[in-house]
Amino acid sequence: MGDHGMTTDGNHGGASLLETDAALFMYSPGVKINSSNSIPKDILKSRLSSIPFDHYNNHIPRDISQIDLVSTISLALGVPIPFGNLGSIIPELFFSSGGDTIENQWNSLFRALRINTFQIKRYIEEYSKISKEFPISKLQHFHQLLKSTEDLFNQYQNDNTSVNPIDIYKGYIQYHQEVIELCRNIWATFDLFSMDCGIVLILLSMISMIVFIVNLISIGDKNNQLIIKFPIKSIGISIGFGLVLSTIINIILSTMNLSDKYSSQTITFTIPSVISTLYFIFNLKYILILLPSSSSSNIKITFLSQLKLFYLHIMKSISVINTIISILPIATFILHGVSFYSNSFIEAQQGVVYFFSVSNILLLLINSFRNKFKWSLKDTLITIGTFISLFLSSPLIWKFKFSSLLFGGFNENQNDITTNYNVFSNLVETFWVLPLIFIIFRNVIFKHTSTVTTTTTTPLIHQILLSISLVSISLYWYIVQPLISYSGEYQFNWIEKSIFPWIVYLSSIFGLYFTIFKNDNNDNNNNNNNNNNNNNTTRINNPVEKLLKRLVYVCCYFYLVILLLLGVENSKSTLLMLLQAIFIGYLLIPQSTSININNYNHYFKLIILSIVFGFLSINDFFTSGHEYSFNKIQFESAFIGFENHFYLRDGLLVLLNTFSAPIFFTLSLPIVVIYTRFHRLLKMKQLVILSNTKELLEIDENEIQSFFNLKDLLISFLCQLVFYCYQTLHICISVYGLRRHLMVWRVFAPKYIFESVQLLIVCFFLLLLSILVTYFINNVNQKKKKFV
Repeated sequence: MGDHGMTTDGNHGGASLLETDAALFMYSPGVKINSSNSIPKDILKSRLSSIPFDHYNNHIPRDISQIDLVSTISLALGVPIPFGNLGSIIPELFFSSGGDTIENQWNSLFRALRINTFQIKRYIEEYSKISKEFPISKLQHFHQLLKSTEDLFNQYQNDNTSVNPIDIYKGYIQYHQEVIELCRNIWATFDLFSMDCGIVLILLSMISMIVFIVNLISIGDKNNQLIIKFPIKSIGISIGFGLVLSTIINIILSTMNLSDKYSSQTITFTIPSVISTLYFIFNLKYILILLPSSSSSNIKITFLSQLKLFYLHIMKSISVINTIISILPIATFILHGVSFYSNSFIEAQQGVVYFFSVSNILLLLINSFRNKFKWSLKDTLITIGTFISLFLSSPLIWKFKFSSLLFGGFNENQNDITTNYNVFSNLVETFWVLPLIFIIFRNVIFKHTSTVTTTTTTPLIHQILLSISLVSISLYWYIVQPLISYSGEYQFNWIEKSIFPWIVYLSSIFGLYFTIFKNDNNDNNNNNNNNNNNNNTTRINNPVEKLLKRLVYVCCYFYLVILLLLGVENSKSTLLMLLQAIFIGYLLIPQSTSININNYNHYFKLIILSIVFGFLSINDFFTSGHEYSFNKIQFESAFIGFENHFYLRDGLLVLLNTFSAPIFFTLSLPIVVIYTRFHRLLKMKQLVILSNTKELLEIDENEIQSFFNLKDLLISFLCQLVFYCYQTLHICISVYGLRRHLMVWRVFAPKYIFESVQLLIVCFFLLLLSILVTYFINNVNQKKKKFV
């Protein structure tokens, strides 16, 4: 007995009879329930949740819905039925307690039934005032149905012989049944057709990206010029054809009265998407245009031949260690998606992701150690730093407050002391974070992405903006926020509370504007001034360096906003994100002095990098205080620097806060790819500057023209997108398959929403990066032509 059943092994979240059925025993010492055979059988047959049977004395079970208990017990206790309950009373109870005569029994049942009916009517009317989910035609039908039933009831009251009471009972029950059916169809019924279409579209998108990646890898770098021509006109035609086809299908389904089962909107969006995606997959040979060099032969390349070359290269380079290093990261990526089918794994996802992250980074360390000619002290320090950053972000460590070691005997029941303790604890825990971030950006990131130490205003401006932002964040964290939270004597106005966050926001906006639109003008001016001085080193035109610096500045300003929004409590986690990206970049730097342009291992590194960054973004999602639960969303970040509520601005700030880790690792992905791929060219540039040798300079320019293309970035972007798309696909399938699971609304549904929004945000930032990279490269090419 209970609100639901259970299997012999303890499961109670499925849809089997053992899990859904439970016994209901009702007893009253004063009233004999079901003691008379005079109870009409139609009362029992007409229930929505009942199965047809003859009478309670027969051996066929009588069943009711859980929601019926609420309305029944409420009236039995003499209290109002809860406003939001849509259950129907158990009729036998009220019919049996009506008295000895049939007339009194019917009156008792009608009295309870009408109270139940008008309570449902009131809920439907009030709900329809604030929501347009109920169709007007249905509301009018309900009104007419209840009106006709009430007319029958009034006739029965005037003359109980002129109307069969069973007809009145059936009218009220029909009203209950149709209302609850409509509500179930809207609220509790899954649109399986739309879910099927969504899963198919995600799967097709993944297939198209994987096919595109294989094509790009299989082409290799033998042809120096690769043009990717997106077929906008052809895609538009295929979408138009899909729209025409979907319109025809919708008309056919409408004539067959199947439009309710198969949503016309779903068909209209799905068919054009499927047709355009299939067109893209089967016409990649027209999208990837190769301009062969003078030494290359004009050979027709097909996808199957590229796949064969790719497979032969893998078979040639197979060894035990190479297999482990290449296959295990992909295996962890696959296993992580499969784990979404268990609510236990979803709830323990942080531990699973942390294990996969450490395993993959350990494989990168092993690969780096194998390829090293000489293991240096710097390599040892990087290895130690990598493991320390991973250790501090482990599930067992990241919540631990080291300041508690200093105040072990502190009594948290004393409010005044608690206030001072929290302020001092945050100071002790994080006072070193912001200075370390400044040192990392100024002396590590800015320095290693720049090969010319000129007096241009661009680096100086970025250093100034970085310093101002970090000082403002410090003042806001350690002075303004504690005073606002714990000061009861002085009330801050909105300017005093918002001035420092506004400085960070404006500095970041100005820095992004300066990076995107002003850097090129300054570089032109600097080049012109240097040309007048006839300095040979000024002739260096390194597009790798120019692109790398701009991407670093873009990432820096987003990082500062994320740092502010995550707050002082999560500042250590924000620092660990930065350190982990830097360490991974150093681990992926190639060790050979020349780049093997036919080396497929480089492309495997791009795949592994995307997987590692994906796992790190999930792990840092947890370490920054987030979970896949709506009550864990840090809504207070929407009001950092603002007092008034504005949906778009508040939503943007909350999204930046919640998905800070995926955003940061997505922005840092092209930086790591470019830095590791062209690290040798950046180092050669420094030799050119130091030696001032024209021959080296010419070799450097030839190397840049030979090796610099955007294929690596495109592969890494697509791999990153496949990682998040694969997660979303599996959580969609798990929600689809486990939609009747007990944990679907507490575990699976929130996880699905978070994963879907995360995928959209990653898509947006990858698109933004693609636009920025294309814009920066075009500017560099235009400047070079002008200089020549």
